[in-house]
Amino acid sequence: LAPSARFGHCACVYGGRLYVWGGQCERELADTALWECALLTDCRWRRLDAVGAVPTARYGAACVAVPEQHLFYVFGGCDGSNSFASLFHYHFGTRLWSLVPSSSGPAPRYLALLAVRPPASLLLHGGKNLIDTRIHADLHIFQSPLSAQLEQQQLQLQLERQRQQQLQQQQQQQRLRSPRGGQRDPSGLTLLHGENSRQSTAAGHP
Repeated sequence: LAPSARFGHCACVYGGRLYVWGGQCERELADTALWECALLTDCRWRRLDAVGAVPTARYGAACVAVPEQHLFYVFGGCDGSNSFASLFHYHFGTRLWSLVPSSSGPAPRYLALLAVRPPASLLLHGGKNLIDTRIHADLHIFQSPLSAQLEQQQLQLQLERQRQQQLQQQQQQQRLRSPRGGQRDPSGLTLLHGENSRQSTAAGHP
């Protein structure tokens, strides 16, 4: 049991498993089942039946996995008659497909590229429209409430690291200005303080 021969399909790796969805077979579109291959064990394929708001059959869709969200995103694609502009995601935990609501977004297209902007935003670039054959050069950013929250957390961690580094630098500079045993004059000699310094001076200069 394995996915049929196809091209223009979506694929990603998550949790040591390869996932394949969609594409164009020799005479027809591939069905909407998601295929899973366990790469770290027996490398056998398993068919996962579609549940939820499943994308219709298509090829040339852009896709990417976001491990922090446990999601596999699919955007656009083409069924031979129309290009699409919808964004879907599949949750690896619940195994449920969902349509991502959007009031506005990129124009319909296929053969675009989808990438992750850490920690969890999506970048969509390029693609082609089937109807007017126009090739796109635009860049779009998808940001969910969860991705915004993760990015805010990452920013706070970066600011905290910078604060710690600045504090360490200030402490190091303070130690250099006031070394143990006394102070250094411009000649580089240590000027001692206290009883020992007075005795040394008296002994050196009667």
